[in-house]
Amino acid sequence: MSTYEYKKGLLENYIIPTIGNVPISELTPLKMDRYINSLSNVRAIRSKFHNPASEFISEYTIHEIWKFLSLAFEQAVRWGFIEKKSCDSHQEDMEKKEHPRYMDS
Repeated sequence: MSTYEYKKGLLENYIIPTIGNVPISELTPLKMDRYINSLSNVRAIRSKFHNPASEFISEYTIHEIWKFLSLAFEQAVRWGFIEKKSCDSHQEDMEKKEHPRYMDS
């Protein structure tokens, strides 16, 4: 699976269904913290590219979603859509956790 396919899967399976209809200006740090924290209760999606090892998405996948969104918010700040990244408050917690250096299957 390519990086593009992997990131597209994160977007289509875990981001858009939950926060995809929320205007970026309404995605506050508190809402993003709640979203990131809720991901540990989300069932992993099986696809032709991905056969998860457990019923729920892994810490690694949660970290990948956080990184994806963090970069998106960083770009939104650069383009002037928002003033501050909504993932900032969660950044310290995510950086403290140890994450495996492999993709879950």
